[in-house]
This record gives sequence, structure tokens and C-alpha cells, in this order.
Amino acid sequence: MKFKIESDPIPLARARFGKKGFYLPTRSRQYRELIQAAVQAQLPENFSPFKDEIILRLKVYRKCKVGSRRFGDLDNHIKAVSDAVQTILFYDDAQVVKVEASKNYSDRPRLEFEIKKAAIQDGVPSISFD
Repeated sequence: MKFKIESDPIPLARARFGKKGFYLPTRSRQYRELIQAAVQAQLPENFSPFKDEIILRLKVYRKCKVGSRRFGDLDNHIKAVSDAVQTILFYDDAQVVKVEASKNYSDRPRLEFEIKKAAIQDGVPSISFD
């Protein structure tokens, strides 16, 4: 399953501790909600989350240079997506057994990702999306 979100990708910020306990910063929370809405809009009718191990391929496109601190850590972009789609596309992020991710420069910021069932052979996940 392939998904495209036409928005400037935002890496997940760490949870903060405030007067009422832990909370996710507003910008990260809003981006998570945007991912969830975009994914749900692109899902086929009667879709049910994956129950087996899955593979995630993620491409992050931003206007800033790839080596720039403004781009964000790639692992935080991965976490933003996996946290947002958990319970929509799969039940638990522990189901993700392989991740393939890249940061890319583009004049058209966006997030593209693909999820597919992993083919497990001798306890090792498939290494190909093809």
C-alpha cells in the first residue's frame, strides 16, 4: 500500500512534561492528525489493519538541504509516521520488522511511504519491496 501526503514533513518532537503530565507538542500533534486523516482518505473501503509483520519504506522530501539541521533526524520522521498510522494500518509498531528510509531535497515538500506484509523466511524479513 502506497501513500502520499502533500505537506512539509515534520519530525516527531519528544514528549514534554508539563503541569498535567506528559504531552506531545502542538506542531507534532497536528502533523500526526494530518497524517492520520490523509491515510484514512486514501484507504480502500473495508480495510482492516495488518496483523502480521510489515515492512515500511519512507521517503521524506523537504525544501531545506538534506544535511541541514532544519531537515530533522530521519529516525524522528520514521517515528512520526509509524506512531500516526499505528492502529490504522497495523496494530502495534512492534510489527515493523524492516524500515527503508531516505531524506530528499525537493521544491515540492511531501511524504511518501509504503507498507507491505513482510515475507518471513527462516525468521528473516523479506528485503525487497518488488
